[in-house]
Amino acid sequence: MADYNPILAKEDIRQRSPFDKRLVPEANTTLVFYREGQTPLVIEPGGQAPLRGQLMFGKYNWLYKVDKSEFFWNFQCNLPSKTNAFNFKADVQLNCSVIDPAMIVQRNITDVRQIVQPLIVEAMKAKSREYEVDESNIAEEAIRVHVNQRVYDEGFQLNRFVLDLSSERQITDMIREKELVKRSSDLEKTKITEKSDVERTSLQKDTELERLRMEQDKAQLERLQFKMDFYNTALQSGSLMMLAMQLAKSPDDVLVVAQLISQQDQFAATNQLNLLKVMIEGDAIEGAQLGEVGKRVVQRLIGLTESSRPALQSALADSSTTSQAVPIENESNDNLSDEVPDEFSR
Repeated sequence: MADYNPILAKEDIRQRSPFDKRLVPEANTTLVFYREGQTPLVIEPGGQAPLRGQLMFGKYNWLYKVDKSEFFWNFQCNLPSKTNAFNFKADVQLNCSVIDPAMIVQRNITDVRQIVQPLIVEAMKAKSREYEVDESNIAEEAIRVHVNQRVYDEGFQLNRFVLDLSSERQITDMIREKELVKRSSDLEKTKITEKSDVERTSLQKDTELERLRMEQDKAQLERLQFKMDFYNTALQSGSLMMLAMQLAKSPDDVLVVAQLISQQDQFAATNQLNLLKVMIEGDAIEGAQLGEVGKRVVQRLIGLTESSRPALQSALADSSTTSQAVPIENESNDNLSDEVPDEFSR
């Protein structure tokens, strides 16, 4: 491959004849008037060089003609990846031209390829280390941007830069297998996530239903407690008419009233027996009085509920709905006879 020398000619302007024509840059050519230690004078195409007299009394000794046309070449190289064990294979095609003729003259660059290609390779290696071999598409774009800036800083520009990154067949197969494993893993994770979502949704529904059931049970208990408080107050105060009217409206509450009456009867019977027991143990009753007192106590136990039965029977007769009785866990009045002493039975 031929070298790309951007300096087309170098001339000592002090030897030019006063009758020589005024210098004019040709197409794709830049004139650079130069002297060591002085700032170069650059004349681009379309401009005119200073007159002979101006050059004779000026501060420039040399005239350089710099080629700004494009130069094309291609090359291949290996680039390191983020994982040291794997490398990219880089295929590079580029068109390069001079962007800063004064810099080319000052550095006396006579072979662009020897300057630019190592610079490009160094810039590509610095960037490729940031990517894995399976990220070639992303790495290519990042490398292009980085290389363009580095070349521009050195006085050149890349009018066309094509970079193709590839990997060895073994690495490619490994990447493909890795991708398949990753996809399979992602699919399994998705299934697990979806299953978890379904289970979580089902659990949330069950929890919500349980909460609703608990709220319903709580409300039902509160209603039942309210009824029991109401009927208990009515029974204790002897408001049988109010009790009958309420049962006529709510015949289903008969079970609640029956349970309250049973509890009150049992409570009263227990109190009477306890009182009699205390009186006997304290000798408050003589033997002659024991038969009469026992008789009265038993009669009172039997008649405890008779005063409340008429109102209850009236409510049941007026009701259009008959409710079935529910077993009550409290002991019945029939069992009270077991607790009465033999003297009362006689």
